[in-house]
Amino acid sequence: MEEKEKKETVENEKPAVVETKKEELPSVPEKEKEEPKQPEKQEKGKKNQTIFLILLFVVFLAFIYFLPEITSFIKKQQNQQEITETNKSGTMQCHFTREGESIDYDIEQSFTYEENKLKKSTITTTNQMKSNSTNSDIVNAQASCEILKQSLVSINGISIDCQGDETEQTTVETIDYTVLNLEDLTANIAELGGFAPEYELDQNINTIEKSLEQNGYSCSRIEY
Repeated sequence: MEEKEKKETVENEKPAVVETKKEELPSVPEKEKEEPKQPEKQEKGKKNQTIFLILLFVVFLAFIYFLPEITSFIKKQQNQQEITETNKSGTMQCHFTREGESIDYDIEQSFTYEENKLKKSTITTTNQMKSNSTNSDIVNAQASCEILKQSLVSINGISIDCQGDETEQTTVETIDYTVLNLEDLTANIAELGGFAPEYELDQNINTIEKSLEQNGYSCSRIEY
């Protein structure tokens, strides 16, 4: 009986268990949780930038390598466009006047061309006597025209016409370059008094126009 009471006393004397609550840790914001990943994003960005620079450098090298071919292609396109736009057919008139001491000179040049290539020319030179000049100046001009006309009478493709009166003399020189044989002229250069055409077959009409304008002519065209 006594032993039973002792056991109950011992059991009652056991220390009471103290219940403690665990302290809850403060929650970490989402942004703070993601911070450790930033270095990975930066590293990935650097890799992309490096790849882009490499590709850009490769493209640059390719451009330098193929630059001659690219330049040649562009020039061909430009030339083709220029040919398409400017190669025309028609007639061009160029006029020039010059005052001399005793005679005024009026020169009219007419050109027929196809696709910018010269085919025919007519040069009309008019000598107008001034009041202070003598009739001999006009007479001499007419005589020179007649001599040239006779010397070229046998040359195919060239015709000379002489017109004049007491105060004015006109020489009309017409050359058809599609018919003219230059060998006929060079073979008889002495007999022809050194005459030589100013132009030649298929000469570029733009070149002719530029040269004449540089020498004081004014030119106009009728094209089709």
